[in-house]
Amino acid sequence: MATKLQIAKSKASSAYALVPKEFRVALAVVGGGYLAYWIYKKTKPETDEEKKERQKGEAEKDIKDDIKDLKDKGQKLTFNEGQYAQYANSIYDALDCWSCWDGVEYGVIKNALLRMKNDLDVATLIDKFGTRTYNYWVTKKQTNSLFGFLGTSLDENEKKPINEYWASQKIKYRL
Repeated sequence: MATKLQIAKSKASSAYALVPKEFRVALAVVGGGYLAYWIYKKTKPETDEEKKERQKGEAEKDIKDDIKDLKDKGQKLTFNEGQYAQYANSIYDALDCWSCWDGVEYGVIKNALLRMKNDLDVATLIDKFGTRTYNYWVTKKQTNSLFGFLGTSLDENEKKPINEYWASQKIKYRL
């Protein structure tokens, strides 16, 4: 008497025999091609664009986690949520100052950053700024976060008073 496994093998082999040989070969080629593509996608090095997108997602998740943790620890926002969006917009606009000799309106940026009184304020500002694209001249574009733009737009002498003030307020973030 045949076991269930032997019967199943018998049915599978008879069904396999009914499929034309050309179709089986084509199926093997397509399946092998898909398998090779899948392995390539899993093992290929990450492009700069893919890396930036991954890091952007991780940074956004990290800042949301920071905000939640800080609120759980009892920190309160100094301003209402809308004010942080206004600060973020004013900083972004100050990064593109056509009338400034160095392209950055430092006073506006410094004023907004010195208003932050605790870690939750800075984290909320970072969150409201998000990731933005800045157009240099006509063809050049840069996509970055708040600290990414400020890191490349401000020199060390401009960052120093902000970092010192934040340190005096026991704010962990630094430019």
